[in-house]
Amino acid sequence: MDDARQRIKRGMRRDDLTAQDWLLNYASRKQEYYKAEAYISGQSGRGRRGRGKGGSPVEYQFIHVADVEQAEQWLLAVESLVDYLPPNRRLFVELWRKCHELNNQRLANHEKKMEWVVWVQRKYAEEMARRTKKDESCYWMTEATLYLWRHKVINELVRVAYMRGCKF
Repeated sequence: MDDARQRIKRGMRRDDLTAQDWLLNYASRKQEYYKAEAYISGQSGRGRRGRGKGGSPVEYQFIHVADVEQAEQWLLAVESLVDYLPPNRRLFVELWRKCHELNNQRLANHEKKMEWVVWVQRKYAEEMARRTKKDESCYWMTEATLYLWRHKVINELVRVAYMRGCKF
């Protein structure tokens, strides 16, 4: 019984991490998707390769049509979720993505990563105060709230992704 429970837990964690990866890396994944789509459709200037018109079969295997279709489903799932979120959660997702992007840049420069919770906490309070002309202290959230929001957003994305037929 414990073994089955552990497998389920690991599977749920894997699904959460996959959904989080698509959510946080949405912009770069969308760019990759458009490049792959253009390549497959022959709009990249190189034409279709590996499909009986010359080129390497390895190149064709590198970009599978099914992979592009699956990427499209994930991108649509993320877009559906973000459109569905209330404005305060949408801001949270935008800031979380920005922090993730900044951390990727810092890692590329061999710098220490920022703690996402602290960064999002501060930026969220600043932005909400700017939007509403109220004091930042009105919008300061606890770490527990941010972790709860992250958990809810990821769970909702997993559900949307399953409904869209995304593969995990």
